[in-house]
Amino acid sequence: IAHLSINDEQNRHDADQKFTQAASLDTFFPMTWMGRGMLNLQTERLEQAKFFFQTTLKECGNVLPALLGMAAYYYTIAKYEASQDKYAEAIKRFPRQSGAPARVGFGFASYKLGQVDRAKAAFQRALALDPENVPAMVGQAVLNMGSSTEGSIKSLSMANLLDHNNAMVLNHLANHYFWKWTAVTGGTV
Repeated sequence: IAHLSINDEQNRHDADQKFTQAASLDTFFPMTWMGRGMLNLQTERLEQAKFFFQTTLKECGNVLPALLGMAAYYYTIAKYEASQDKYAEAIKRFPRQSGAPARVGFGFASYKLGQVDRAKAAFQRALALDPENVPAMVGQAVLNMGSSTEGSIKSLSMANLLDHNNAMVLNHLANHYFWKWTAVTGGTV
């Protein structure tokens, strides 16, 4: 939490208090558990995040946000197969509601497992559901870089137009232009 600003820390504290207050009103309201799980995941309190997601799954059944929360938790701790399984379960149970973000998560987990074709298919499906999904654009562009550099750069450029503050997009574009750049040697000035 040291990297958070005072306002961020205050907002986190305020959110935590509101979740505590909500839990005292209705102990079994799943969105309270989900909110706490996401808050803990964001602040890297991973065991607490896991507890809230698992509690939701145990008490409420297969709730989409809890499945996605567990998938994100497993991805964060580098258990990519478990992450992929939870994303797949979310997609299977909630094909429409899980949307493009679940496919992107599945794609990243697949990539980490060395399943490049599966990752490409997941990113492609995410883009079919949401043509402006920047993480899917980046994933697809990076995986296609070897076979279609021009197409990949066009995709990254489009992603940059949609979200010009996305670090992943900016890094990949910077890498491309860095390696494309050739220093010009010249005489003395």
